[in-house]
Amino acid sequence: MSAKELTKLTLTDLWKESNSFEDFWQKEGDAVREFRRIYIEGALEAEREMLIGFKPYERQTEQKRYRNGYWKIWIMLRGGRLEINVME
Repeated sequence: MSAKELTKLTLTDLWKESNSFEDFWQKEGDAVREFRRIYIEGALEAEREMLIGFKPYERQTEQKRYRNGYWKIWIMLRGGRLEINVME
């Protein structure tokens, strides 16, 4: 918004400004949700590697455990519903 004197602001100017704030908070919320998803999936992957003892695409002799892929679940957080990949 261009700089105007407070006495010259119109309702249209204020409405445009409020919409830009809504866009900002929407993008901020999306970024936080994405960070949470990446963090949770990373923690689950680290736990999986610890439990089965090898990383993706790593082969071991006498291997008794397998990495069978992922499936999606929804979890509820304070900020809303979040879809994450859970490892089989």
